[in-house]
Amino acid sequence: LSRKAALTSPAGNPELLRNGIDRRIDGGDNGFFGKLNSPIVYSFGHKVKLSGFRLIADSDLDREFIEGNPNLMKIPMPLFRARSYGGTGFGFPACLLKKFRLEAQEEVDGPWHIVYEKSDNIMRLIRGRLDIECVALRLIPLETYASAALFHTYGSGAFHLFAFEVF
Repeated sequence: LSRKAALTSPAGNPELLRNGIDRRIDGGDNGFFGKLNSPIVYSFGHKVKLSGFRLIADSDLDREFIEGNPNLMKIPMPLFRARSYGGTGFGFPACLLKKFRLEAQEEVDGPWHIVYEKSDNIMRLIRGRLDIECVALRLIPLETYASAALFHTYGSGAFHLFAFEVF
């Protein structure tokens, strides 16, 4: 269904979200940057049955840990914050999508209804079941770990995804 639908966003061209490459390769980003609260919309043109979705969030796989980083003195601020999780000192990547929701539109120009919400994501691979019929589905990224740590983003909060697929 992802390949047959129109994929749009007011933040730009999100076509990379369905190119099948879920990480940076050979200097190519293969991801989509957008503003938080700015939707990514699949429009199907007619009512379709959706059984689920798949997201690949940016978990900053290329990052270097601060300990032992020879460039630490050249970096004006830490790349990520230490945060305790499961008794470890591992810090969640600042760019990781923490909070989002999916909304469906049952009829063209009809109202949007929330069909899925997640507020405490810690995964790079995010999958979920939907079991809905709709003419459009939109993803609204709400927070990353960086934006959640700020008092106010002044509307400039950004997110980065590698994939958004529906089936």
